[in-house]
Amino acid sequence: MSWTGLTAVCSGFISLLLSGSSWSDDCQPSSIHMGSQAELDAFQARHGPCDLVRGDLIIIGANIESLRGLSGIRRIDGDLLIENTEDLIDLAGLDALETVSGDMTVFHNFALQHLGGLERLEAVGGQLAIFANPVQRDVDALVSLVAVGGLLGISDLPALEQIEGLVSLEWVGSHLIVVFNNRLERLDGLDSLVHVGGYLRVKLNLGLYSCIALSRLLDIHDDGPPGPQSGAVPDVGGIVEFEDNLPGCNALEEVTAAATVVIGSIASGAWHNPEIPGQGMFISTWPASREIFLMWSTFDTAHADRGQRWLTAHGNWVGNRGQLSLYSTGGGVFNSSLLVPNSEVVGSMWLEFSSPDVAAAAYELPDLGLRGVIPLRRIR
Repeated sequence: MSWTGLTAVCSGFISLLLSGSSWSDDCQPSSIHMGSQAELDAFQARHGPCDLVRGDLIIIGANIESLRGLSGIRRIDGDLLIENTEDLIDLAGLDALETVSGDMTVFHNFALQHLGGLERLEAVGGQLAIFANPVQRDVDALVSLVAVGGLLGISDLPALEQIEGLVSLEWVGSHLIVVFNNRLERLDGLDSLVHVGGYLRVKLNLGLYSCIALSRLLDIHDDGPPGPQSGAVPDVGGIVEFEDNLPGCNALEEVTAAATVVIGSIASGAWHNPEIPGQGMFISTWPASREIFLMWSTFDTAHADRGQRWLTAHGNWVGNRGQLSLYSTGGGVFNSSLLVPNSEVVGSMWLEFSSPDVAAAAYELPDLGLRGVIPLRRIR
């Protein structure tokens, strides 16, 4: 199918979503630009009462701290831009918003922690760009988002930990870009995605080890309209790029291979990060009960003279993933039964295997304020 034909199908799909409700009162004038908290607070008094912005809604202002004055807005026919705020923590006030027909950009909001307020948003007709919000942790509020007609960009979010809120997303009409999100570890949330009309680029996410959520999109089967498409990845209209992430997310072949891995007995053995000598993990699995046990041999966090540390972990696995609780054991005496050791839960760990010889361990130790991802290779 030609790009023109593909665009037409995409536009029809988005239009169907955008036309699902009736609209009553237009805001005046058709396009509105606000730069202060006072303007936002007086929005309905000055421009309404209304629920439909026929043109653009532009919000730019350092002193803006709340969007609650926008309460009741259900549709924006133009663009929505929220940019360069310093005190805005969330997007509460957009709670009624269902569709944006143009582009939607959330950019350079220095206190924005999450997108709370967008829980009803179902479709963006143009591009959706969420980037350079330095303390934004997640996109959980986008749970109703089904389609983006243009580009979807998630980039330069140094505090972003997960994108599970995209669980309903099925359609991206143009490119999908996930870049420069160094705390992002997994792409869980993109499991329902069946169409990307342009290229797919996942690059320079330094903690990203799990891209298995994209396996349906990237397999050889044509899962979504406009199909049937040709090529090795029929659900993606352009090139597919995985680069400068952790092992498991650095090539199309790594991502598709991980979808075929089942932990079973392949995980048992010794594993380590070749870049960190003298430390490693010993893993044992029980296929019948799908249990997994791990011993982690490491050292104290800051003081080498305090010697070796070891932690254990136990949990269950499904497919290529294991979810474990981390334990610290103490109170015993060397080779003696005089004192009975005690174990306590000190954190959690995810194990994911992208092949029989490559894995990653994502850990969190809350009391120590530690979290991270360890790339693992089997020791042979």
